[in-house]
Amino acid sequence: MRLSEFVFKGGARCVSLYGLEGKGKSAIALQVAKDFDLTVYISTEGQLEPRMTSLGMGERLTYVTTPTREALLVALAGLTKLPRRPDLVILDSANAIYRQTWNLKDLAWNMAFLADLSYHGVKVLTVWEMSANNRVAGEKVMRAYCDRVLRATGSFLLGKNEYCKYKVTKEEVLGCL
Repeated sequence: MRLSEFVFKGGARCVSLYGLEGKGKSAIALQVAKDFDLTVYISTEGQLEPRMTSLGMGERLTYVTTPTREALLVALAGLTKLPRRPDLVILDSANAIYRQTWNLKDLAWNMAFLADLSYHGVKVLTVWEMSANNRVAGEKVMRAYCDRVLRATGSFLLGKNEYCKYKVTKEEVLGCL
């Protein structure tokens, strides 16, 4: 089974992926993007993922950095004005800006917008940061708006009563092994 098939298993439209730093969440998101014709990758971290330059996806991947709340709102609103609707939208990380402002309404608005987009045929993958105490800031919002929630452990993607073993290499993410 391909990684993208596991992530969007069961007809899921909006999926959340969370885990501690360094467990391969962004790499998994980029690997999933390879299976779609047109992906918009929105990064709230403000830096280009080094792996992105070697993906060979060309015009199939649009990368947007949104280091501020305002930039994220503009990027999300801009999704409706694209000449062609993307097949996949990735928001990495969904809770980074929330962790700056702690405004739950902003987080809920962003997730409601993405969930609505998923109801109109666009797959959505949101990546969430965890703190050292194994908590996800905004977890209730994450679970309220997404069909499926997965945890990346560094070796396994864990879902509800299911798992997928994966391995991150320099070139790609191998999964489900």
